[in-house]
Amino acid sequence: MESCYIFDRNKTKYEYNRLHYTEVTETWLFEQCKAEKRRHKKNGRIAHTFFKKGKYSKAFINLYCGFDIETTKCKDSEASFCYTWQFSINKNVIIGNTLDEFVLFLNKLKCLKVEESFNICVFVANLGFEYQYIHKYLNITDCFFKELREPVYIVHDDFIMFRECLSFGGSLKKLAQDYTCLYKMVGDLDYSVYRTPENCILSEKEQKYCDLDVLILSEFSKYFFENFFAKCKNPLTIQSVLRGKIKDNIENMDAWIAKIKRCYPTKKQYNIVMNWLYRGGYTHGKMEYIGHLFRIWNDECIYSFDITSSYPASMTQCYFPYKFHKLKMKVSEQLLLNLMDKKCVYATFEFLNIRAVLGHSIESKSKIVEYDNPIWDNGRLLKADRIVVLLTELDFKTYQKFYEWDSLNFWDVYISERQQLPIELLKPLWHDYTLKAVKKANGENYAIEKSYVNSYYGMTVTRLVEKQIEYNSESMRSEIASCRSWEDMTRKEILNPFHGLYITAHSRYKLLSMCAKLEKNGCPVLYMDTDSIKYIETKDKTGQKLFNMENDIIFKVNKDICKKYELDYNIFSDLGAWDMEHKEPFETFKYLGAKRYLYTIKKKHGREYNCTIAGLPKTWYYKNNATSLVNFYKPFKNNMIAKNCKLASKYFDDELESDGRIIKSCLSLIDTDFSMSLANDWLNVINAMYSDTKMYRRL
Repeated sequence: MESCYIFDRNKTKYEYNRLHYTEVTETWLFEQCKAEKRRHKKNGRIAHTFFKKGKYSKAFINLYCGFDIETTKCKDSEASFCYTWQFSINKNVIIGNTLDEFVLFLNKLKCLKVEESFNICVFVANLGFEYQYIHKYLNITDCFFKELREPVYIVHDDFIMFRECLSFGGSLKKLAQDYTCLYKMVGDLDYSVYRTPENCILSEKEQKYCDLDVLILSEFSKYFFENFFAKCKNPLTIQSVLRGKIKDNIENMDAWIAKIKRCYPTKKQYNIVMNWLYRGGYTHGKMEYIGHLFRIWNDECIYSFDITSSYPASMTQCYFPYKFHKLKMKVSEQLLLNLMDKKCVYATFEFLNIRAVLGHSIESKSKIVEYDNPIWDNGRLLKADRIVVLLTELDFKTYQKFYEWDSLNFWDVYISERQQLPIELLKPLWHDYTLKAVKKANGENYAIEKSYVNSYYGMTVTRLVEKQIEYNSESMRSEIASCRSWEDMTRKEILNPFHGLYITAHSRYKLLSMCAKLEKNGCPVLYMDTDSIKYIETKDKTGQKLFNMENDIIFKVNKDICKKYELDYNIFSDLGAWDMEHKEPFETFKYLGAKRYLYTIKKKHGREYNCTIAGLPKTWYYKNNATSLVNFYKPFKNNMIAKNCKLASKYFDDELESDGRIIKSCLSLIDTDFSMSLANDWLNVINAMYSDTKMYRRL
């Protein structure tokens, strides 16, 4: 056993032990269990956290464990193999080289299973990667997958549970920042070096890189035990955590479930609504300016404003439906418009000769049920002879701002009374929002609370699981085992699916309404993305005046809400307000479609480069192009190609022989190119609408 140390993020000495798996003994394992305060009642040796879920009882032994492997590519194929692995227990890192050795180590852990219900929980960052290497070495007795190659957890021998943890952090680096005092080392292990289990020589710096990867997981495990297992909870995702918070605020669960059941849609209505009525955040640019490089000129400049906590603001400030019912009476157009001012409404609409105004195309092709002779603006409706589409009253009012049409028909009108979101849903949101604000003001780490606040909306739009899939780990095949009945899917639901529908509808309406105001007041909007607007400001700052006027209304609404619910106005005053994203205007800006834009900001001490190109690593673009303004924009054009800039996964499911060794299964990360091009249909539309040859040169 070797004593080691590192310095954590707070520059404090963090001590731990490193030992080879052959040094692990039964006595040593029991000593690790005894380190905890809680003792098992019978033998007095093994500390554990016991809880019961439904009819099943489970006890997790209080060991804080993590697991990670390092791999290298074969010389004579694209396959790869494990050359070293790390397994952490509390502040100890156990190391080995081959996966056969890993199985021997797992067998040593079996001495801890003194009772049938005992389990060890091992956290893994990106379990899908490790799974591809280890699953043929394990006896998998239970598992749960989100998708075919995305395991949430797997259980070995009814005892050792390997858990995916990135659903709580997004990346190991972020997990370390949010939940631990440690940090993720970057660039300290050279993955280009060919290594083998037989000749695995790591420098002390490289070994500490590997050690930290699992020590972070042990520290996260400790957080998980103290905050969830100790409270008899076992969430799989952040959304699971939030559902637990809501349940804690519900006094009578049976009455609550009965209430949700009364307002829940039928299966047919649910499928129609989720497939055709639900829309996500709006992300699009104005076609007229596509590919144009904007630069500050005279007194005109480009600003970016975004909404402070857009979805939480909609949840707090806006109205929502309770239960929709279909109107059986014949409805005139005027009556429908009157209903839209007082009720929640959705219906099926038919528009004849519809065309976009204000230069923005807002409706997505994927949400139009039927269309005749359409013209698409990069996947959004520019004009058509006829379309059939489902809209809420908010979406219809948005149509009135951005489209014109010759005639309108509608049918299947559904209405609901308006009400606020249930207080049982809002209280946990407000609690986390307050905690985030307090920690931020005190200079504390508030990342966990921020992730909670940002996840409440996602929880409301989580789709029902309709099918149970049976998975064969040997053949890597899956097939439908059974289809769940509607009763089974909705029996224990605690959320109304129409709430999620309206959260995004309100946020989208707020964004697009501001866009329409700016356009009508001489401030062209260049680009929008869910909760932000980038626009050209006028000499007299018309745009900023419009944002200030809107904020005055929002501040008053928040003041009334805080008074009603006894919330701290100092914390909630700017909820949903428009905020200038940067103090300085953009020096330059250019976009080539949704999630494809660059901009720079001139600072006192230099230029700040900003890049968003979906599918292309930012670090690669900055490294290769952020050296001067000319170089930054030069490659950013149609048919852009970046060589060997990212990694693609290649799976090997069948046993193979390479480099003189048998590889049961593996996953290799292969260098791959990135290409970006504008769709030919879209280019043809641009060609037809804009004859200026400068347009073609800039694309």
